[in-house]
Amino acid sequence: MTTNDAPTAARDSGEMTIAPVAAPAPAAAKHTLPEFVAMPAPGQVEQYSGLKRGMLYQLAKEGLIRTVSLRRTGTTRARRLIVLDSLMRYLRGLDAAQNSK
Repeated sequence: MTTNDAPTAARDSGEMTIAPVAAPAPAAAKHTLPEFVAMPAPGQVEQYSGLKRGMLYQLAKEGLIRTVSLRRTGTTRARRLIVLDSLMRYLRGLDAAQNSK
């Protein structure tokens, strides 16, 4: 009997064992990006692209990226969110245009 068979053999025979229990293989860690990210505060950069607030507003104004406004009814202030996929798509397009040969 090999050491791998010990827990099975002991379980089948009703004997006790001190053999370690094999842990299941860890699941692959998935790195997922959020769908929306908050517009950075003044003087800060957006964490996934490194772009400043002014540049992001300019890209949104030109229609190159999408944003949404999160505002409660009756309030004057809102939180502007960036659709992260649109920003990443825009940057990948720049990369393809500038680096394809």
